[in-house]
Amino acid sequence: MLKLSFWIGTPSIITYLASTYSQLLENIIYIFALSAAALIVAILSQIDEKSGS
Repeated sequence: MLKLSFWIGTPSIITYLASTYSQLLENIIYIFALSAAALIVAILSQIDEKSGS
């Protein structure tokens, strides 16, 4: 469960830090898109793990 919460929280933390330390909107959108993709991959891997067992 801790691993799942880590995967869910990491993209949010990355997005927050990027928006705090970066003033360029393009960089914020780019990092947010990467974070969203990482979140989707993490969720899909959890679903595959549960359906496989």
